[in-house]
Amino acid sequence: MQDELKVLLEGLPDEVANRVWSGFLARFGELGVNSI
Repeated sequence: MQDELKVLLEGLPDEVANRVWSGFLARFGELGVNSI
């Protein structure tokens, strides 16, 4: 799933991709899932 997300983000501007990725990691961090 991580690879699919990276491919998806590659089509976006870096600023948007970084914001989405940061939000994604923050959301998983809140759930206590650090094994991404």
